[in-house]
Amino acid sequence: MVFPTFAAWAATHGKVYNGDEIVTREAIYNANVVKIEEHNEAKREWTMDVNVFADLEEDEFLAQYTGASPPPPSDQPSFEVEYSDEVADAVDWVQKGFVNPIKDQGKCGSCWAFSTMGVVESGHAIATGNLVSVSEQQLVDCDGSNDGCSGGWPHTAFSHYLKFRVGVCSESSYPYTGRDGSCSLSSCSIAIAKDVVTGYTNVGMSSAGLKSALSEQPVSVTVNAAQLQFYGNGVVTGTCSGQINHAVIAVGYGTDGTDYFNIRNSWGTGWGESGYIRLGQNGGSQGTACLYQYAPVTPRLSSDPPRPAPTPVPAPSGSCAAVGCGNYSDEGQCDCDSECFQAGPSTPGRCCSDFMTSCLAHSCASDAFGCGTTVNQQDDPLPCKCDANCRRNGNCCSDFVAECRGCEWWWCGPYSDDLPCQCDSKCRDHGNCCPDYGTRCHGSNETTLV
Repeated sequence: MVFPTFAAWAATHGKVYNGDEIVTREAIYNANVVKIEEHNEAKREWTMDVNVFADLEEDEFLAQYTGASPPPPSDQPSFEVEYSDEVADAVDWVQKGFVNPIKDQGKCGSCWAFSTMGVVESGHAIATGNLVSVSEQQLVDCDGSNDGCSGGWPHTAFSHYLKFRVGVCSESSYPYTGRDGSCSLSSCSIAIAKDVVTGYTNVGMSSAGLKSALSEQPVSVTVNAAQLQFYGNGVVTGTCSGQINHAVIAVGYGTDGTDYFNIRNSWGTGWGESGYIRLGQNGGSQGTACLYQYAPVTPRLSSDPPRPAPTPVPAPSGSCAAVGCGNYSDEGQCDCDSECFQAGPSTPGRCCSDFMTSCLAHSCASDAFGCGTTVNQQDDPLPCKCDANCRRNGNCCSDFVAECRGCEWWWCGPYSDDLPCQCDSKCRDHGNCCPDYGTRCHGSNETTLV
């Protein structure tokens, strides 16, 4: 195959360069063409093609068009997953009509958002028969546990954002911009109700485990995209090399002389097989392109239809129910925030973290508990400092949790005068809640409080 000259390729893709950059990009392009030609001459099971990424070196490409930020391998929990060996010879959720058309993340490290929302779309469609297109931008802007266009992790999006009963916006009402922005959840149209997504389920880290999960629905998976920059067509084979850096979606499996998984990417239809790639099923213990290096996941969806909110139970002024912290009960009253700090629990041993729906069986004022009392920093090298103290001393514990953690552990980030975390009293006033010292509030009137 004869590939276009750099000038012809640049004109086709609308590339415009400033000053001497054109010389650099042409040199990179020509080197990539040589690499592609050498690969194709080897007549492997898959071919490379000159695509829109042909003027980028590998490290530039990965920095601009991936975005999976996994936890350290030591933090990945060990688990056993039961799965069935009795599965169909092939599965194709695209052909069945439960997968939306290919999308394009652009120069934003938001692959994690596309992988997360893509499996939510398909899982919801399989459960209800209604395929909707939802907003990846919602996760980019509103999920404070991830880093928007700077990267993220599907597992975290499920466990630290979606499971907290937030509705999922439609794409049309909250369109993708490809850049970080302010959360606009309050003004979007909800496509999937807030009680539907309740968490995620781990999938077995093997070919058999992934096939078993795919027999039920599409699966969020992660890969090392280094060798996939110029993928054209065919089944990519080989073992894992390096670390995963890109989140995608497995939407089926089959065989074409070689057993493969069909993967939906988020680089537009001009890449690969109209936006898809086929990865070999047999790629060693960590899979082709590191497909099994981290656990794939599927969304956990409520089996019950959304229910209307219960009628509020009248409660005395100042009770936890009045500030959104569970249902008031004389037998097990939640004592929150200032009430706990001022006099200790009115019902000893009953505390809850801000706006949690269950009480913790501890006393906030207990020395053993570690929070709720002022500790002299000279006497304790790392005291738990809640609420206002957290801001002064740089140590956070979620209210009435007995451990001290850095702010980053709580997905809060360091305190900044430019973007102060506004919880507690303002949350009560506005009806919005956020994790202690988070930068975004969650609630019916969601906003970023400043």
